[in-house]
Amino acid sequence: MSAEPFTQDFTPNQSITAQSEWSWIGTEYLFGHGPASSAYAQFSESSLAAASPTAIPNSPSRNIIGEGAPVNVNEQTPNITSSTKVVGAKEWTTQDPPKSNFTINSSQVAVSGVTLDEIIGGFHTRVLPANEKEVLLVLGTADTTVNNTEADYIIGGSKASNANLVVFESGTLKTTLHEGTLVKKAFIGGNYIKATGHPGGGPASSSSSSDSITNIIDSGIFNGKFIGGSYAENYGNNDKPLTVSDNKISTVISNGDFTNVETIYGGSVADGKDSSASAGYVELVLTGGNLNFYNAKGDSVRKSIYAGSAALNGGNAQTEQTKLVIDGSSKNFVGNKNANDALAGSGNQMVYLNAFGGGLNSTVTASSSVLIRNVFAGFIDTKNGVKKSQLYAGSNIKSQGNYRDGDTQIEVHDSILLADVLGAGFIYETDNTQFESGNAVSIVKNSALDGWTSGTNRYSGRVFGAGRMEATTKSTMLVASSNVLVSNVAGKDIENLDGTVTHNPGSQVFGAMQSYGNKNSLSYVGFTNVRIEGENTSLAEAFGGGIISGTVKRDQNSTLAVGNSFIEVDGGNIDGFLVGGNNSNWFGSSVIGKLDDSGTFELNGHHFSEGSSTAVLKNGGNAESLLVIGGSLTDYSYYTTEQGKRESYVLGTSSAIISGGEAYVAVGGGYSTFYMEKPITGEINDDAPVSNVQGETRVVISGGKISETVIGGGFAETSNAEMASKALVDGDTYVLVAGGSIKDVVGGGLASGPTAVADVSGDSNIVIAGGSISGNIYAGGVVQNGTEAASAKVQGNAKVTFLSDIGFKGHIDGSNVENTSTLAFGDEENRFNGKFAGSFSEFNELSVSAGSKVELDELNIKDAGKQGVLKLTGKGEVYSDSLGLTDGSRLEVLKGTLVASSAELRGGMLYLDPNWDEAPSLVAIENPSEINSKIVVGQNSALTLGSQDPQMALTAIERGGHSLSSNDIKAAAYIAKPVTVTNSLLIDGTAENNAATIRPENGVVVKKNSALIIDGSNDKPMVNGQRAMTFKTEAGSTVLVS
Repeated sequence: MSAEPFTQDFTPNQSITAQSEWSWIGTEYLFGHGPASSAYAQFSESSLAAASPTAIPNSPSRNIIGEGAPVNVNEQTPNITSSTKVVGAKEWTTQDPPKSNFTINSSQVAVSGVTLDEIIGGFHTRVLPANEKEVLLVLGTADTTVNNTEADYIIGGSKASNANLVVFESGTLKTTLHEGTLVKKAFIGGNYIKATGHPGGGPASSSSSSDSITNIIDSGIFNGKFIGGSYAENYGNNDKPLTVSDNKISTVISNGDFTNVETIYGGSVADGKDSSASAGYVELVLTGGNLNFYNAKGDSVRKSIYAGSAALNGGNAQTEQTKLVIDGSSKNFVGNKNANDALAGSGNQMVYLNAFGGGLNSTVTASSSVLIRNVFAGFIDTKNGVKKSQLYAGSNIKSQGNYRDGDTQIEVHDSILLADVLGAGFIYETDNTQFESGNAVSIVKNSALDGWTSGTNRYSGRVFGAGRMEATTKSTMLVASSNVLVSNVAGKDIENLDGTVTHNPGSQVFGAMQSYGNKNSLSYVGFTNVRIEGENTSLAEAFGGGIISGTVKRDQNSTLAVGNSFIEVDGGNIDGFLVGGNNSNWFGSSVIGKLDDSGTFELNGHHFSEGSSTAVLKNGGNAESLLVIGGSLTDYSYYTTEQGKRESYVLGTSSAIISGGEAYVAVGGGYSTFYMEKPITGEINDDAPVSNVQGETRVVISGGKISETVIGGGFAETSNAEMASKALVDGDTYVLVAGGSIKDVVGGGLASGPTAVADVSGDSNIVIAGGSISGNIYAGGVVQNGTEAASAKVQGNAKVTFLSDIGFKGHIDGSNVENTSTLAFGDEENRFNGKFAGSFSEFNELSVSAGSKVELDELNIKDAGKQGVLKLTGKGEVYSDSLGLTDGSRLEVLKGTLVASSAELRGGMLYLDPNWDEAPSLVAIENPSEINSKIVVGQNSALTLGSQDPQMALTAIERGGHSLSSNDIKAAAYIAKPVTVTNSLLIDGTAENNAATIRPENGVVVKKNSALIIDGSNDKPMVNGQRAMTFKTEAGSTVLVS
């Protein structure tokens, strides 16, 4: 008997109870059809509730068709074979195609205890002819429950096989799998549309949509594919489009064996050319099960899990929003069979995964999020091989094209990870591909983060604020921004195949992304913000930027860039590096600077403008080993013939800011280092490390402890002369010490090793406003263990300013400065009044601000001045217990007041000469002893000998009816006690700016408009000299006896 063809839209709305004897129907079709309120149709040999016999087509199929009535298939159901399909709604074939639109409000399918071919919750259309118009097949709801059943396919929605112009429109699809279920080929939570083309069934174009898909996986054994949403599969030579679309997909896996499923997709899948898949909101929750995967040899392989959709073999897919949750709180995850439980500890709960919050060759347009909680990820196998998991917030791009993820976020809580945690996606082995992503967030709390090493190679457990780019060519990965929070996280590194702990701590944190082994590619993050906290945190290194590495030749160098990078540590142990910028690790170029087509800085074909990098230490750190670096780190070791280049640049300002905690060294600029244990022999075909700053560098210390050195500029280090590391600053350097404790301070750069270079092209500035410095201060740069090729020059000026008396007792060195070195006390806003107990040398100028007063134990000009020359340039007062002048030295008092209790004037020159627009220079020496130096009292200056009162000469002039001015007495000297002049004392109000060239004659000479005042209260000779000495007073000069 055959059914009459449908000639109009049809909705089944009635049912007829079938006879218990089925011999007249045969085994062509078994139907279960009834009203929505009826009970499940019970299929058995004796009775069966079925649809009207008029709805049964004459077909050789042995399928069970519900046509909307509840279907219940179990071990008592007759004629169930491995080729039987259970279809909850309705089926059409070539012999019986749908002629018009069709609607079924609901279908219910329950299958238990059988082995069959497929379970399809909705419609089934197979090899339909080329219809002239679309046929819309509408399904309101489908609810499928499977228990203890073997099936090749379980499909929560409808299936179309080579069905042309068929459109599935689904409402709510729900599939629940219980214990004992075996899925042999594929689980598909949504609709399944496939087409093979010739010769399988001809060209076919079909589509589907769904409002809501819910998959509840309580148990089961799975093989082949697992797809939470719908699946469009276009293979063979079909050239027609296949399209699937799902509005909302929710999959919860609480148990089950997935060891024969290589990949789990939470979203929809488009497979093959002209296929497309889209999904709205997708949620994939895993709380248990065996998620391990093994190859044919039984070796462990990472299972891939995607919360989003996938585009395979030329398909196209996209998701709007995703959420991936992996929660081990219920302890239902099954350990890897290859795990060494003794080392793994919690090995029976581990997962070994590549997990993605996004899709595969498919993006998530709005946002994707990943939550990892109470999970043991990765493991150590029985051969001590370390197996790391990879956890990404974004998508995985492995095929050429242009892609864009939206915002991405990953959170890890209370977990033990042998893993990397990445806040964005992954682009791998693609050419000419661009992958953009929005704002990325990585949060890791209260977790262990372990990794491994292999010889000199490290694969530590790492947190990345953004994603990863690997093995690409001429490709680009762009992330708008990244934020990282790490709290109470620690981890170690284990030597692979050995089991020895090689680093503890070993974990690393990066604010940006990883670029590894790429050729002529670009990785870029707009800005980063990293915060590390928690007293239980213990990390090896932390970077505000990212890391670029992987063996690549010079002409193929890729670029890692961050517009602005920022990192702060507010607790925990940081063992090695706290770096504001990037890490150019052995190979590659990195930049801190904004990607800008009009930028003036060009690197590897990309243009950049100014950005900034900042490293902040508030609490924590490590006084014995931590280097805080405001710029970037470039490191290289052991090799010299790899034809590689490793370089880092910061464009703009790099800063190291320390308000608490502890560190070994703080560097305002970059750090470049090369290390090799043995001498270099043979060919050298590698570039030495470079870490430069083109802009300003800053170090601000307001608290904490720096146990060794603060370096305002860059730090360059090399163990071998052939590899001349460079850490240059093309700009000015600033160091502010307002608190904390420090050993040494270097205003410029530090070059360590035979040929290291750490020059500063601009000025260096050190300001001391508080804290304590137990060692020495270097206004310029410092070279350690260097040859003549090593350099740490400040090519501009250098200045060290004390704004407060911190009790400094060390030495201040003004050398390695090409222009002027200045030691200053006070400034326009801050007054210095106190004792300076230290010493200084190689300065051009000593400057004490107006209103400030500094007391010195000794002022030895030959040592204090650069090449024996020192200028007093401030408007304040300098008091020294002693003043020393020797041959080849010169003290020029150009501003301010100098008072000395005693003086050893044994050569050299004392020269007083301020401008007339300045206050007069005043010098008073109480006990000058024998004057065997040249003294020139020039314009607008007054000298007092025999008293510590610098005003004495001015007072005497005023008593004589004169004043020190450009219209009266222009220079004056007052002798309060007897002095012996064995060299020269020239009082010349016309002397100005000629200290280096003036040659005063021996004796005492008083020039026109100049005055010599002698205290007349002493009955001894006031001016004594040798027989050959002269005493001259020119016309217009004044000699007064007070």
